[in-house]
Amino acid sequence: DGAALDTVQFFDEQSSRCMTLAPLPAPLANLAAATMGTMLYVAGGSYQAPAWTEAPVLSDQLLQYEAGFDTWTVVNKLPYAVAGAGLVADDTAIYLVGGWDGQNMRDEIWRYTPWSQVGWELVGHLAKGRAFLGAAAVRGDLYIAGGYDGEREIELLERFTPTTGEVQELGPMTTPRGGLALVYDGVALYAIGGGWTQPVVNLERYDLATNAWSNFPSPFQGEWRNLAAAGRDGHIYMTGGWAGDYLDTHLEFQSSFRA
Repeated sequence: DGAALDTVQFFDEQSSRCMTLAPLPAPLANLAAATMGTMLYVAGGSYQAPAWTEAPVLSDQLLQYEAGFDTWTVVNKLPYAVAGAGLVADDTAIYLVGGWDGQNMRDEIWRYTPWSQVGWELVGHLAKGRAFLGAAAVRGDLYIAGGYDGEREIELLERFTPTTGEVQELGPMTTPRGGLALVYDGVALYAIGGGWTQPVVNLERYDLATNAWSNFPSPFQGEWRNLAAAGRDGHIYMTGGWAGDYLDTHLEFQSSFRA
């Protein structure tokens, strides 16, 4: 019914069952999440607004979940309270991308190395500040797609190279998308969802070798945003989101075939 939740669930592929894990320290919406090794990290998000104000309360915490102990801990503070950011991890660090700080759309790319004492480092800037974007790590680079800038949805695709700090604009999506998920299935990138300000009927696949997008049908027409998605070994798993109502749908899509 629109209330923020603290629920955390784990889907077991072998049994095809969802299991409930330790809840978040507090109910959160519009958070960003990423896995690094055996750890799950959650950055920012919005709390339930107090009854006397219409403004949401944003979180400035980086949370860590350790599966072996089924526990959540606050491991660090973010550079600022933020909601609707992107969070993505590679083998060495976690990256916080964009988001909304309660007043402005952010364009920063921040890096945090969990086992280092350095803290958050500002390592780059997007071409345009935006939130509710898609981000994925591929072979040492970060790809950032779409988003919402407060007025319109964005079709941009950018590649950030952490080793050089370079941000390069790539071929744009055919449809501007806000509230999307960007996933890598081991072969290609997929932009899943959208429809914040205008209807969408297709999802998109990005070929890294040709710098070109192609379309394929979406299971939901018109709008499908703020879903969760993950890719692995030629498959994409998609959960929930908003498509005129809150969804409890869990979908698997075979995105690539190998011979």
